[in-house]
Amino acid sequence: MATKKTATPKEISPKEKMIQDLTSTLTGALVSLKESLGEKKFEKRIKKAAKILGEGIKPAPAKKVAGKNPAAKKSTKKAATEADIAKKNPVKKAAKVSTQK
Repeated sequence: MATKKTATPKEISPKEKMIQDLTSTLTGALVSLKESLGEKKFEKRIKKAAKILGEGIKPAPAKKVAGKNPAAKKSTKKAATEADIAKKNPVKKAAKVSTQK
């Protein structure tokens, strides 16, 4: 027999949460408009207004945390020392030996 899967609660995106907050704020502020328009028209207009207001707002990008990596520092230090050694002790080219008899 098939088992029923339980629905996992979906996380609300930041944009949807912001729209819900705007909707609740506008609804509380415009009570007199709700009385004159009626429930259905008012909800529809508030939903549109919240969507338009929240359209231009974008969440801030997540900041990257730079972790300390001691291995990276060691490798760059080692590479620098090898380069310094090569500068101090240049490799001499072998002299040409002529084999004339």
